[in-house]
Amino acid sequence: MLTARALLVTAAILAAPIPVATAELTTADDGRGNTMRFSLEAPGVTAAAPAEILRGAVHGPEVSTVLVRVVPAAQVPGRCESPTARACYRGRSDGTGEITVPAVDSPELDRVLLHEYGHHIDNNVRNTGIEPDGTPGWWRERGVAALLAGGSVARDYRLGWDRSLGELFAEDYVQLNLRTPFGLDWIAPPSAAVLDAMRQDITGAAQGPPPRQVGGAGPDGPPAAAVAGRLRLTRSGVLRPNASGTLRFRLLGPGRRVDVSAATVGGRGPGALRVHLACGGRTVGRTGPRRFVRLGRTGLGPATCTVRVTNSGRSTAGYRLRVSLTRAAA
Repeated sequence: MLTARALLVTAAILAAPIPVATAELTTADDGRGNTMRFSLEAPGVTAAAPAEILRGAVHGPEVSTVLVRVVPAAQVPGRCESPTARACYRGRSDGTGEITVPAVDSPELDRVLLHEYGHHIDNNVRNTGIEPDGTPGWWRERGVAALLAGGSVARDYRLGWDRSLGELFAEDYVQLNLRTPFGLDWIAPPSAAVLDAMRQDITGAAQGPPPRQVGGAGPDGPPAAAVAGRLRLTRSGVLRPNASGTLRFRLLGPGRRVDVSAATVGGRGPGALRVHLACGGRTVGRTGPRRFVRLGRTGLGPATCTVRVTNSGRSTAGYRLRVSLTRAAA
């Protein structure tokens, strides 16, 4: 069984049990004669939003071979068997699969559903015969053979979530459909040639409607200038020794303050974290290694910033990262 999980933005995991709604199986037409299937397992949810997202996405007849489960957000980690999962895909060798997504609104639903549908595309379009492997034109235009040979990516998660080949393809698929910041910071967003190749592989036509605009700024929340006062961002996950997790955000104006804290939250050893903060392509702060680290910097922006947290310990450990963005006083 092929399993690919999207660990995009941390969801709160509630200690109290959540009542499980009776699943309602429903279908919708994709506008091209293909039947889409949904299992509605959250109170009050309908298939209207996920159906519209998939209907407008670049896809083929494989849309009829996936079941989309819409469940309460707090149940996603348990359903996906990962404490930090926001959504997940489980694919089978015959091309069928299941996507589990939280009952949330746009733009979060757009991103997580399309990311997971990218895994379904990967599972259906034949390429190298060894999954995950994306699609043939994407593989060629992205230079995946060289990335694998150079150790920049791996077919599994040995290099971390963001260096997994399947996640790279899924994030590129999001870019094919949405105008939203790219979710990976170690590689450039897909070029027009990469996107055209993906569309050709999936639909047989290189040209089509451009990516549509959605609210917010992708997996790391809206830009700091879009909210008043303070914006808080969080991310959590599990890191192997020397592996890193990242969180990217934008500062749209000058004089911003950025406060970062990171802490270990379990694992087989004590853990030791390092934090690196870069804005506008330059390092503005670093810490560690410690179990709990803090970092604060002022006078930043406008810039795109990245916080990277690295496990410097000898054992796999969980982490929780918090970033607070504050505007300069008027």
